[in-house]
Amino acid sequence: MKDEVNSQPVKLVIEHIKKQIAERQILPGERLPSERKLSELLKVSRSHVREALQKMELYGIVKTYPQSGTVVSEFSKDQLDTMITDALKISKYDFSSLVYVRVLLEIEVCKLCASNRTEEDLENIEKTLIELEEKFDTELRVEKDFAFHQAIAQGGHNPVISS
Repeated sequence: MKDEVNSQPVKLVIEHIKKQIAERQILPGERLPSERKLSELLKVSRSHVREALQKMELYGIVKTYPQSGTVVSEFSKDQLDTMITDALKISKYDFSSLVYVRVLLEIEVCKLCASNRTEEDLENIEKTLIELEEKFDTELRVEKDFAFHQAIAQGGHNPVISS
């Protein structure tokens, strides 16, 4: 019950940002208000704002740049809605569990790719890695990171993992 009570302010922050995106008050590529401003506006602690932004960043909804702020990622409205809905479902405990499971899955995906990949897959993986490295410090980082991970998943030639 305590975890549920503590998640309410985080949910409030996520819902507020979702509404801002849905109403196109904040567009992809634009910066969100500072943690301090969101905290004051929504009457929640900065730690709750920070936790909400971390959840949203894990899903690639936003990207936080040190000393520069947090920017909305470049996704379609439907993609953002789905990711935000998923982020709202994660409690603090589940968040660390999700990261752990993601690491385990990524290791297995890499093993599968190493076993099943073709030369064409290798070329695609290398191409997406180069693009990721070139765009790592830009707003395209999340998109390029996703493409790189997708290329590895496709190299495993398992349709469930690729989807």
